[in-house]
Amino acid sequence: MAALPVASARVAPRAAISPRARRAAPSSSSSSRRGGRLRVRAEDAKQESRSPAPYVPGQMMREENAKKEEAKSEKDKKEAEFEKAFAYIPPEGYPEQNRLIPKGLRVRLGAGIVEIVDEDAIERKRQAAKAAAEGEGRPGSYVVEENFQTKDKQNVVIAAMNEEDCVDATKLIMSLFFKVRPIDYLAKDRLEAEQSERVFNGLKEGVLESNDRLLIVAKIGGRLVGVAEVSLPGGKRFGAELLQPRAPDDFPYVSDVAVAPPARGKGIGRALLNACESAMVRQGLEKIYLHVKVDNEEGQALFERSGYEEPADAKAGLTQFQISQRASKGGVFSKLGLVEAGHMLMMKELNAERRAGQSP
Repeated sequence: MAALPVASARVAPRAAISPRARRAAPSSSSSSRRGGRLRVRAEDAKQESRSPAPYVPGQMMREENAKKEEAKSEKDKKEAEFEKAFAYIPPEGYPEQNRLIPKGLRVRLGAGIVEIVDEDAIERKRQAAKAAAEGEGRPGSYVVEENFQTKDKQNVVIAAMNEEDCVDATKLIMSLFFKVRPIDYLAKDRLEAEQSERVFNGLKEGVLESNDRLLIVAKIGGRLVGVAEVSLPGGKRFGAELLQPRAPDDFPYVSDVAVAPPARGKGIGRALLNACESAMVRQGLEKIYLHVKVDNEEGQALFERSGYEEPADAKAGLTQFQISQRASKGGVFSKLGLVEAGHMLMMKELNAERRAGQSP
């Protein structure tokens, strides 16, 4: 049997390496030894960094206090900068609240208004108006302060309204006259705040700036219990010019006579009305007008006792609708605040004897 040929394997000859190259090439064992030393050194460094610093008594407390002092200093600095740019300024309008607003700005949230104002100029104007209110020619100067005693021995003071009275006067007016329709009940708080602001601003303007309005207050023991307002001939009437029958523009017009319910029946309403009439007499005026709601029987009785009556021409000019309003006293819809009750125009002649006795 013939022998099978055996394939011979040839081994490639090993390349010759010179002694110089062998010395230059690093061996794997030397590389591993060097890498191990580097790792050990790195680990030692990490261990040293983790090692706690030498203990120094009170050092941690001092560092903590230093951080707190730095934080406090930074906070004080920011607060100082803040106070320099801002100030507590009460917003224009009632109810008075302290709000943090920038100097030179006036924010009226109810009206959605932000105004840039000159506070110094406003203060100068306010002081000038206050001084002028005490001098001749201002409506308030025609009011002579009066004192009387009620049947229950309470002392009542009737005088011209001043700026300090505006807040209490606003509260009284709102408590007596502010009403909201059932459909607006959910917005009652917002509507009341907006109306309060308008009333307060109007009163303050009337006291400090207006020359066509007279404002009078009644107080018991320093507590405001009544308010009266007169629009002078040609002056603003704040919606009263729309009431029918229309009052003449060239005569004074009693816009309001309001007395707090607990103070009624003491003659305060009559005293306020008398102060309004006396002030008009001192200005040489001969007639005075007012409106009263047809369903306000108490007010009608007060004015009739005080000498007011419905002018013949106003009564003759009533429409059928106005006559029906009077007959029904405004009706159920008026009581619910859904419709206006209607008004009666009344007038009083300020007689010559009174004018002669009260002229300046």
